[in-house]
Amino acid sequence: MKNIKVSLFFAISILLLLGGIGYVYQTPILVQQDCKSVALYRYHFAVYQIDRDSILDVDTYKKVYGWKHFLGLAPILRAEQIEYDQCVVEEKRAALNAEQEKQQWSLVRDNLYINPQRELALKFPYANRCSIFLSEHVLPSKSLSIMGERFYRHLGFGGEDGPSLNDTIDLASFKQLNPSNLYKDKRHVYRYFSMLDGGSFSVLEGADASSFELLGDCYAKDKHHIYEERFGKLEDADYASFKTKSDAGCVAQDKNGYWFWNDRKAWKDMNSEEKERVKALQ
Repeated sequence: MKNIKVSLFFAISILLLLGGIGYVYQTPILVQQDCKSVALYRYHFAVYQIDRDSILDVDTYKKVYGWKHFLGLAPILRAEQIEYDQCVVEEKRAALNAEQEKQQWSLVRDNLYINPQRELALKFPYANRCSIFLSEHVLPSKSLSIMGERFYRHLGFGGEDGPSLNDTIDLASFKQLNPSNLYKDKRHVYRYFSMLDGGSFSVLEGADASSFELLGDCYAKDKHHIYEERFGKLEDADYASFKTKSDAGCVAQDKNGYWFWNDRKAWKDMNSEEKERVKALQ
């Protein structure tokens, strides 16, 4: 009888253990979550990020840690830290490739470069994309530089989808209109629209290259129109009365009011700081 009780006890214990293991294997158990962090779960003897699509009513499972973290033998970082760390690895690899690529480029003039294959490129700064993952939950890398450099061989955002610079730029007449993000050659006017990810380099459509010249710090004109260096033609600017000054910043004036970058403002709509800035135009 005693042996039967012992055997029964062990059988029940094994069944309970197997049931517990099955429950732990099949049921997501919350590891950590707060109002600003992605939830992580112990699931299938690993640690997963589980996201619910409320529209399709389905769950997406992404494994972020293995069995050691499931058992508590290794620390569990937040999902944001994991994504950031992965990004850092990729950006460091890209920075190394960019540094190796940089060795092949030789400066022609005015930020225009050429390589041994006679390809043309422009060099622009960009901030690495890992910054989008930074928050109070993420420990930033001390070895990853925030800013880098990228060579643009095509019009557009630095990829290879747009027309090549070789097919677009006239090498002999190409020059930068200093100090600005505007360039021109005998055929086109070009603008570089700076953004954190590197920005875009494109033809300023409609601009007359032969008469194009800078106005102050942020504006330009040709024989027909006024332009703002980021957004292009100012459609309702009064050409005859438009004026700005160097060192005044991105502010201008015409007979119909004032301009801040590409936005028109009336005197009554400006704050005190803006009013002080336009006084410099008088």
